Amino acid sequence: MAFLMDAPAPYLPYELPKNPVNMDNYLIDIIVAVWNRPAETRNCLVNLIDHSPQARFILVDNGSDRDTERLLEEFAEVLDRRALLLRNDTNKGYVRAVNRGLAQAEAPHIAIIRNTTIVTDGWLEPMLRYTTKRSDAGIIVPRLIPVTSGKHA
Repeated sequence: MAFLMDAPAPYLPYELPKNPVNMDNYLIDIIVAVWNRPAETRNCLVNLIDHSPQARFILVDNGSDRDTERLLEEFAEVLDRRALLLRNDTNKGYVRAVNRGLAQAEAPHIAIIRNTTIVTDGWLEPMLRYTTKRSDAGIIVPRLIPVTSGKHA
């Protein structure tokens, strides 16, 4: 198993299906462990949904307060079969919450996303293309670009 960072170009030709015929066969399961932070969680989920049409979302509520719990319920209801909502009665910690999501993953690829992450258009495709080139890759980590106040050093 290789641990890779910043998957290099060029990538093999690989195009994600625009509208999968059977939505039960997702290309990727995206696990989002959540403990409170409803505003950030909402922004994260909206961006993920907009930029990840081939994904199923595994939302793990890690003992959140009622506002966050309702938010996750609403997203799960709207996403229907594209979402699986798991609940912990108390905060079990990030790693245990992610492991609970991993245990439910069924897609050939899995992404673990923090509920404060904002993705942009095309965030997923380079990593998935890279997996077609390197079937021995176990973990691929994207380059993270911090959001700044607009001031450059």
